[in-house]
Amino acid sequence: MNAENNFPRIFIGPRNSGIVSFDALLSAIFTLKQTNSAGTDLLSASFISASYDCYPQILLDILNSALANGWYPIPWKAAKITIIQKPNKTNYELLENYRPISVIPTFSKIFQRIILSRLKWHAVEEKWFNKGQNGFREGYSTESAIHYLVHHIESHFSKKEFTACAFIDIKSAFDSA
Repeated sequence: MNAENNFPRIFIGPRNSGIVSFDALLSAIFTLKQTNSAGTDLLSASFISASYDCYPQILLDILNSALANGWYPIPWKAAKITIIQKPNKTNYELLENYRPISVIPTFSKIFQRIILSRLKWHAVEEKWFNKGQNGFREGYSTESAIHYLVHHIESHFSKKEFTACAFIDIKSAFDSA
C-alpha cells in the first residue's frame, strides 16, 4: 500500500509493462484538444505539445515516476472550476440553471489517458466486457447496438419467436447534486 494516499499500486498495461513509452506519451498528448486553456498547473495542452519536441524525456520521466511509484501527485487532483449559465434558461436566479466547468491540469489529462488506454487494453485481453456491450469499446457505438437489436429481432421473428424490448431514459441519471 502507498501510505501517502492509501490506495494500492496498480501496474497494468500492454504486455504488463509498467513503463510509459514515447509512443504512448505522444498519443496521449496529441489526442488532447489543442487549446490554450489551462488547469491549476497553468500549462495548456498546446504548450505541452510544443514542448514535447524539446523535452520528451523529462515529460516521460515525470509520468514514469508517478506510475512506478504508484502515486498521483496532489497538484494533479486540483481542478479550476468556472460556473456558467445554462443556455436558454429564463430564470438565472435558480441554481439549477447553472453548471460547473472544471479544467484539470494537463499532466493529469495525459496520465489519465495513458491509464485509460492500458485499462481498455487489459479489459479486452481479459474479456471483461459482455459481448452485447457497446459503450466504452473501440469499434462499437450506438449504431452497432441498433444493428445488434435489429438482427436479434429479425432472427427471432423469422423463427416465429416472441421478442420484447424495453427502453428507459432516466432524466438526470448522472447528476451528483
